[in-house]
This record gives sequence, structure tokens and C-alpha cells, in this order.
Amino acid sequence: MEREKLQAWRDWVRAELGSCVSFWLEHGMDKEHGGVYTCLTRDGKVFSTDKSVWMQGRCAWTFSYLCRVYGKKQEWLDAAKSCLDFLEEHCINRTAGDRLYFTVTADGKPLLLRRLLRHRQRGVLRPDGRAGTSGARAQSVSAGV
Repeated sequence: MEREKLQAWRDWVRAELGSCVSFWLEHGMDKEHGGVYTCLTRDGKVFSTDKSVWMQGRCAWTFSYLCRVYGKKQEWLDAAKSCLDFLEEHCINRTAGDRLYFTVTADGKPLLLRRLLRHRQRGVLRPDGRAGTSGARAQSVSAGV
């Protein structure tokens, strides 16, 4: 009986994970500029095209993690790469000691620069293998605030 409950729980968790991941892949990914939109309604409509820089890194990590744990899927690899590339190309202020912006426009123009030391971020993965998903050795870039 206990085994059946655990299997039912596992099946529910997997279904919820699949639903959540599918939602973000379908509605959140910016196919024009790269990265991910972060301001979505429950039905997937974008209500602001401003992008949270933190969320770009979080989504890259999440999709890479899914590949490591559940096996590589091209759509997950593509999403991770899109977020990492957008983060590196548009979210780091190279003229201010590689400090991260807080938010950027859809096409990557800065809106707000992080100011507080507690927001400092180091070691944002810029892996050749997208955080270990391809077996290539990960490299680190400094993305300090």
C-alpha cells in the first residue's frame, strides 16, 4: 500500500513538473531576442517585456539541471543556451566592473543596475556544456555586482 502511494505521488510530481516546464517553454522563451520573459499571466500572456536578469540565470540553471537529472532534451538545452547567451551578451555592465544589471528590456538594453553588495553574483556558469549537460567542462565567468 505504501509503495502505491509513493508511486502515485511520484507520478503527480512528474506531471506537475512537465506542466510547469512546458508552460515556460511555450510562453516564456523569447524567440526573437533570446532569454526568457518573466512577467506572464496565468494563461501565458506577456504583460511586460522587461526581463529580470536574475531569472535569466535561474532559468539557464533550471533547464541545465533538468538535462542532468532527467536526460538531455534538445528543447531544454536550447532554452538553457538562450538564457545564458542573453545573460552574457546583454546583462553584464562591462564598463562598471562586470556588474550585473537588475532588469533589461526585451532586446537587452539596461533598465536598472544592481546597487547592493548583497546582490553580488560570482561564478555564473558559462559552461561549454551548459552547466554539465553535454559533458564538456564548465567554465566560470565573473558576473560581480
